Amino acid sequence: MYPKKLEAVVRSDPDFPIVNLKYGRLRGILTDDVYIFRGIPYAKAERFCAPEEPESWEGVRNARAYGAACAEVHADSSKDDFLNPRYAYPQSEDCHFLNIWTKTLEADAKLPVIVWIGGRGFDCGSATDDFAADGENLAQLENVVVVSVNHRIGALGYMDLSSYGAYGMTGNLGTMDLIAGLKWIQENILQFGGDPNRVTLIGQKGGAAKIQALLQTPAADGLYDRVCMIAPEGSREAADAGMSENSPKACFDRTPEEAKQCTELVLEQLNITADTIHEIEQIPFYRLAWAVSKTEERYRETFGKTLVWGPVADGRYYLGNGPLKGFRKEASQIPVMTNNLALAEALAANGNPVYYWEFSLKLPACKDTAPWPGAETPFLFHNASYLESTFIPEITDSLENTMAGAMAAFADAGDPNHAGMPRWVPFVKNRLAGMRFDRTSRMVCAGETPALDSLHDAREAAAGAGKGGGNLCI
Repeated sequence: MYPKKLEAVVRSDPDFPIVNLKYGRLRGILTDDVYIFRGIPYAKAERFCAPEEPESWEGVRNARAYGAACAEVHADSSKDDFLNPRYAYPQSEDCHFLNIWTKTLEADAKLPVIVWIGGRGFDCGSATDDFAADGENLAQLENVVVVSVNHRIGALGYMDLSSYGAYGMTGNLGTMDLIAGLKWIQENILQFGGDPNRVTLIGQKGGAAKIQALLQTPAADGLYDRVCMIAPEGSREAADAGMSENSPKACFDRTPEEAKQCTELVLEQLNITADTIHEIEQIPFYRLAWAVSKTEERYRETFGKTLVWGPVADGRYYLGNGPLKGFRKEASQIPVMTNNLALAEALAANGNPVYYWEFSLKLPACKDTAPWPGAETPFLFHNASYLESTFIPEITDSLENTMAGAMAAFADAGDPNHAGMPRWVPFVKNRLAGMRFDRTSRMVCAGETPALDSLHDAREAAAGAGKGGGNLCI
């Protein structure tokens, strides 16, 4: 959260607030009627090994400061911290931490749970670096429990060593970490007033792409109940090819062959062979980072494209890009909120309940230009009034009440409708419709918005070619 004027003493006494877990006792803080627990270990993992349960501890462990973010090969430099202001936290390979905001520690409260998954692709960022997604205001004003989860990224999370013996699903360790976090939530969130049967995942750009990957990972089934994907991010490789982020092919998937090529180049830089593979667990991180940087250069020279870190679509653990390959029917019961039209169409075709939106508020701080991808995130978290780039007197408060209210209603029952907004009609195959969030929010359909017009025209062209489709609107 941006610095703010406190209205009451922040409490963190020797015996309050305390939560008892099977691993030990945790001390958090109480500020403005919100309990905050930061830096909770949800797992432990050696380098390139699967996550395991965290160690127990003696006495009381302080949970008052955020845990480390995952060590990065390339520190992400935001294109504009004015638009997306961020925290910067220490980095470490020991990064399996989550954070919780809640108004109650009563186990019988069973409040909806909203889990933030950090973005910036699969090789940068963490769940705690975006001011926009701080959970305090959403927890306080909408009576939900908010959780954010860190995980391994880049080579640490997605370098595939499965061809070298005992390294299993190393090409998907980042996803495995998220699943470990979701399992921890299932087992412990009651202690923080949350309902393990009402867990909603929310992510922006790279975070939304990670949620898309979870939908295609059977091991995640049963650990979450709804998803909200904000501006799912396309890969750098897709950008190189001139693809729009709305293209179904604009994803971070890697084939096993591509992942193997990448790994071989990294190992070559380190002079590590199949016989000495275990050395990769012990070399200093700076050497691994150097080898990864060199590999990225050689990968482009050798294959003529950008090396993309992301999940390996092995057909077993992770089944691959949903819009391109088709989403799993097993995930079709998951309600979805998204502002990505290609994703909305693919999931609606899969049978998922889908609520599509467009964020159209022109922000004066940017000379009334159209909003940037992910500009709606602080509105969904009740944080837009704290950010210089999103505050408009008399407009921002009202709009974030509408949008955060929709987020909370969706987390509660899988339907974003609430008393403070117009009726939001689901997006389905035969009805191209969505909610336009603006100074005055309302439903729009084909004929009123370029994105839906383009999809309508494509449907009409397909119908004319005898492939089905048609003029579908409300």
